[in-house]
Amino acid sequence: MGQDVESQLIEKLKLRKFSLQMDESTIRDSEALLLTYVRYIDHEEFQEEMLFCESFETTTTANDIYIKIKHYLDANKIPKENLLACAADGAPAMMGKNTGCLKMMKDENPNMLTVHCFCINQSAEHVRLLLHTEVRWLSSGNCLKRFMELFDQINDFLSDKCEMKLLSTTDGKAFVSYLTDIFEKLGNLNKQLQGANMTLIDAKAKIFGFITAPELWKKKFSKRNFSELYWLSKCEITNDAGIVIIDHLNILIKDFNDRFCDLKAMNFPSWLTQPLLINVSDATIQYQEKLSELQHD
Repeated sequence: MGQDVESQLIEKLKLRKFSLQMDESTIRDSEALLLTYVRYIDHEEFQEEMLFCESFETTTTANDIYIKIKHYLDANKIPKENLLACAADGAPAMMGKNTGCLKMMKDENPNMLTVHCFCINQSAEHVRLLLHTEVRWLSSGNCLKRFMELFDQINDFLSDKCEMKLLSTTDGKAFVSYLTDIFEKLGNLNKQLQGANMTLIDAKAKIFGFITAPELWKKKFSKRNFSELYWLSKCEITNDAGIVIIDHLNILIKDFNDRFCDLKAMNFPSWLTQPLLINVSDATIQYQEKLSELQHD
């Protein structure tokens, strides 16, 4: 039955455009796996399904991942031209600019879009810290937030530790507060990008809408206004700490622009982004009838 489902999915991918998401994971006995998921449109609705899961024989280099993907597509006669976009995490084997797997795939299919898919006795609100785990993508943000919520209790308990002495300084607390705010906002953005009906148009609006926020924060920070970042606004901010924070925001902005440069360069027709405002005759002929129905619905 499983093979039949896979065969049906393969036949669909032969005839329509789709996007691919890859993830490399490790299970028991250090066995490394490559998991791939596809997203495509079927009966005018987005569908998401696992394509395949295969183990690596030895290493997990960019070339190993690329060979797995290429072999599967070739063996099942799925045209590479049907692959519109491919998403992966930021690991060098996946996203390496010169030798990453996605770079190899884009060399073979230049039109493909690449996308980068966290104290009871002291009357504290929480009774334990959250441990950070790489498996849970929101772990870092949750861990930092809980740390700040228990900051005073942790400071009392670990006051003799050199690491805590550093964090309890004026600048140390400001930096960890800033990171807590940034990770929370990144986590919120990440959750906004989830969902079966998320499109590239939606993603572009949310991602580049997010990028404009740090530019606004920088202007406010120059006037000593830190109200946009909750935990940071509770701290005393020295001039030196302010400079470091603004420098980091500049790095964050540049990293987002570099990471999503392909998405930024994509121009969507106005009839697609503003279907209720444009002249129906300006749309592609095959969509004019449906567009007219939408405007008069």
